[in-house]
Amino acid sequence: MASTSNPQPLPADCSRSYADLPAELISSILMRLGAVEVLASARKVCKTWRQICSDPEMWRVIKIEHSDYEKSPQLLKHVVVKAVDLSCGQLVHLDLRMLRMPHNLLCYVFDRSSGLRRLHLSSYSQITNRRMNGFLKRLPFLEELHLECPCNFKKAIEIAGRCCPQLKSLKLINKIYLYPKKGYDEEALAVAENIPGLCRLQIYGPNKMTSDGLLAISENCRQLESLDVCLDVATVGPDLMRRLSEQIKYLRLSYDSSEESDPDLDLFSFLGPLIEDDL
Repeated sequence: MASTSNPQPLPADCSRSYADLPAELISSILMRLGAVEVLASARKVCKTWRQICSDPEMWRVIKIEHSDYEKSPQLLKHVVVKAVDLSCGQLVHLDLRMLRMPHNLLCYVFDRSSGLRRLHLSSYSQITNRRMNGFLKRLPFLEELHLECPCNFKKAIEIAGRCCPQLKSLKLINKIYLYPKKGYDEEALAVAENIPGLCRLQIYGPNKMTSDGLLAISENCRQLESLDVCLDVATVGPDLMRRLSEQIKYLRLSYDSSEESDPDLDLFSFLGPLIEDDL
């Protein structure tokens, strides 16, 4: 029978602490934490971590979740301000999911983040047309806009088209009013007239597009690769469905305005039963 022995302890010179890790590796680890955890905890561990957490490269992406807001709204506002200050104007991706969206806080953020490329605002607070215009005109390099809050979608589209010439991806989700209406194409026409260079479009809310809106998007947004919208199915014929399926790579047309696709998926599923009977 083979004898067993206790494992030998490692030599003292083999022991290492987190402080001995390369700064790039520590930074990579800390980036996986949320802004609240970094500023409230990790930044206070030691001098080395504080220096790493103060590097503007750490704050090119800032994400705040609803759960963070529930812990302490006042602390969260302080965290947002501090994170933006530490970014030193290098912020490119901002994801704010707050129950309430203070106007003065957003003004502070956007005044110091003119190079922002991706913006996701999710809140139960309504954003007025005047404030939307004030925010977006500060973001001339914006490429992706995701609004998940009660607002006038048509006006938001017009403002985005006027203020953000590099916009390629637009996602508008209104979960407050989910009582579907029919025959409403103002949002689709606003997209076709104001943002013809879009590559990705998703609109969910109380209003459903008709064939007229889909046709306008198809004819004017020639670079569109992904389309995910609420649809008044009865107004769309097989010819238009075939045209859309041939022109747009990732297509999802849903009758239910509350049936939002998974926001973490890169591809939209293609629903083709409307044209199967005609094939």
